[in-house]
Amino acid sequence: MSNLAVPLPRSRQATRQFWAERLARFGQSGLSVAAFCAAEGVLPNSFYYWKRQLGDGAPGAAPLFLPVRVAPAATIEVALPSVAPGCSPNQV
Repeated sequence: MSNLAVPLPRSRQATRQFWAERLARFGQSGLSVAAFCAAEGVLPNSFYYWKRQLGDGAPGAAPLFLPVRVAPAATIEVALPSVAPGCSPNQV
């Protein structure tokens, strides 16, 4: 990866695609966020902003929250991949 400045695309969709591809590169890089951002020439704040905006970074990714309807006296289990196993419900 080089430290050359890459001009950002102009359209909103092109910008989203640009960052989705960048986040995919990060996932394959094995680098820390700080090291990856330094190599890409971007601020970590921008990285985290786009990570939140795009979810997992894949175009067309599933929404972060889905509607749920619970039947009376039903037992439910919710899997949240970004939450550590065993954390207290208050942390969620």
